[in-house]
Amino acid sequence: MTKVYHSIKSKYTAFLVLGVLLASLLVGGSGVFLMHKSIIKETTTEMNLNCHMEAEIVNDALDSSEQSVKFMRQYAQRLGVGFEELVSDDQARSAYDEKLEAMYRGIASNTSGNMSYYFRYNPEYFAPDEGFLFSKAHGRATMGGGYIPVEVTDLSQFDPDDEDVEWFFLPVSLGHGTWVTPYWGDNLQMNMISYVEPVFVDRKIIGVVGMDVDFDRVLAEVSRGKMYKSGYAFLVGEDGAVLSSKSLGEKESIGEEEVALFADQLRGYSSRNRLIAYRYNGIDKRMVYYMLNNDMKLVHVADEAEIFAGQNQLIFNELMAALIIALVLAFIGYRFTKRLTRPLKRLSEAAILAGTGDLNVEIPGQDRQDEIGNLARAFHNTVVHIQQYVDYVQNLAYKDALTDVQNKAAYDMSMEQIDVDIRMGRAQFALIMIDLNRLKKINDTYGHEIGNRYIINLCSKITDIFAVETVYRIGGDEFVVLIKGDDYAQREDLLERLRRHLEVDPSQVKNPWDNVSAATGMSEFDPENDGGSDEVFKRADEAMYENKLEMKAGRA
Repeated sequence: MTKVYHSIKSKYTAFLVLGVLLASLLVGGSGVFLMHKSIIKETTTEMNLNCHMEAEIVNDALDSSEQSVKFMRQYAQRLGVGFEELVSDDQARSAYDEKLEAMYRGIASNTSGNMSYYFRYNPEYFAPDEGFLFSKAHGRATMGGGYIPVEVTDLSQFDPDDEDVEWFFLPVSLGHGTWVTPYWGDNLQMNMISYVEPVFVDRKIIGVVGMDVDFDRVLAEVSRGKMYKSGYAFLVGEDGAVLSSKSLGEKESIGEEEVALFADQLRGYSSRNRLIAYRYNGIDKRMVYYMLNNDMKLVHVADEAEIFAGQNQLIFNELMAALIIALVLAFIGYRFTKRLTRPLKRLSEAAILAGTGDLNVEIPGQDRQDEIGNLARAFHNTVVHIQQYVDYVQNLAYKDALTDVQNKAAYDMSMEQIDVDIRMGRAQFALIMIDLNRLKKINDTYGHEIGNRYIINLCSKITDIFAVETVYRIGGDEFVVLIKGDDYAQREDLLERLRRHLEVDPSQVKNPWDNVSAATGMSEFDPENDGGSDEVFKRADEAMYENKLEMKAGRA
């Protein structure tokens, strides 16, 4: 019988192989786990950010109409005609209508996404068919053309609770502006969503002003926002119903059973850092959502398999790489163990830091000409690409593409922080509202490209006085400057410097678009009376409007 001897070398080799395999499994498992968490975090952030960006695109279209209607409500209430005069004097009411219609046409023409505008008198005091309605979508025959008058609805033919006249009676009953649930407009033959404001004269509601947005265009913008081949996007109303052209025109419920699977999770302003999972028709899906300014929710959905396809392949590759490295290390022997494990440990630490969101982490081992070097360089390239993408997305989210100053989303975020400071009792700031004059005339005379240069010229003058990070473009021709810190004490001087900077002798200017004209208004936060930043903004807007009227009077 032959006696089998087990040498120390064989025992150590067996122990080394086992140890290396176990170590590789631990290191590889940790790396896979951290990578899994990192990818889920990045995917969640990416999907939520994309949904947020698409929501802001839709919000911009809605906000444009909302701000225009609010302006017209203020204009209608400031025309200086009393309630009794409007009721009893047909000539005074006719003159009132003409002024209102003339201003409304100019405002509507410069309102993005607007398809029709109207002013309707309250049938409690006036005839039930009194007012006006203009549309450039009526009958679908004048799309893209000018506004044409459309016969108004006789309000006496409807019950106030009828959905067809909710656009009138809802804001009247609420006593303030509101978005109306998307509906099919028979008289305009279009799916629409309307923002309406009641008009008060002598504390009585004499009527409403409103604008209609083509809801099919909103839906088309929503459908373009999907991120994956299996993805799709849709809007959900306040009642949880999916909104689409069919659901409005034919009262057909589309996708209600799918939405019911996550209806309880559609709460709050957005899904934020969540990627909501559910299963529908045997397919695992992930969903994010974001609330629009009119309380509808924009929902983005994609198949889980597609979302994490890259991650699964990467995990497989990582496991294969770990096994290969383990076999190589076992074959080479214990003399190279420390040399190989030391950079792996450092690379793992870098992966942990990257997994926690530190994308500025230094990736070790990139100068090595072996598997570890390849892994380090691939990891470095991955981190660089992620950082570039994050920077790119953030720039898209918070920078205005035309002027390179802050955009409406950045302004909203700044105001959220300002409101936190107000609640903490540490707020001290002022807002300057700036509205560009003659933009429509420049656009109509020289074209929108020159109009863009006109906007850029104004922005350049503003940033000559104020730091670019304090300047926000919140509308096509509207800018806001946030003044705080050291500049707050100099706010009056800064405003005066800006106004002087905008004063240019026309004879010294070669091109009309270089002769920038803008109205300005400023308001400071009053801790005794102001409950939030919106009140400061409103006063600044009113001050700007008064300045605009003074400028018009001066030219007259």
